[in-house]
Amino acid sequence: MNFAMLAMIKLCVDVKNKTIVKLSKDRHFTGGASNLVHHTLRDFDLDFFWQWTDFQSYVECMLFVTAIGSAALYVFSPSYWFVEGLGLFAVLSESLLGVPQLLRNFKQKSTEGMSVNMVLMWTSGDTFKTCYFIVKKVPKQFPAGAIMQVIVDILIMMQVFCFPSSRPA
Repeated sequence: MNFAMLAMIKLCVDVKNKTIVKLSKDRHFTGGASNLVHHTLRDFDLDFFWQWTDFQSYVECMLFVTAIGSAALYVFSPSYWFVEGLGLFAVLSESLLGVPQLLRNFKQKSTEGMSVNMVLMWTSGDTFKTCYFIVKKVPKQFPAGAIMQVIVDILIMMQVFCFPSSRPA
């Protein structure tokens, strides 16, 4: 799955580089040898954090985050609260996957280009997942995260009916 994700990022970077007019300078994770302005991790410019113009920066960032996370897990794995907190962070980060779509729709006051069927599939999957977590009596953070996902899905579906769309998706 990780290789598929990296392949998709590589394709997106390549397509973006071929289709955009270069109005801005290249943005790199570690700042290679170039006469352009460098944007590195130490700059931490949130406006451009995921908008690097080269695939290597994405890979370097992922390796950096993985190394930091692995080191923290190695050092703090005996701590019950650290492991539980890490699990909670993972569940909450997954539960917020639909929020960028929700915010994009809100900012544009439109759901044009968004597939209603996709949102229905998200909602049905998240609903089944919530029911499964409740029936299996898993730790409380799992149903809480799943319920948050269903709420975000419902909010996105409400946007479909509240915001006009010039064409059905």
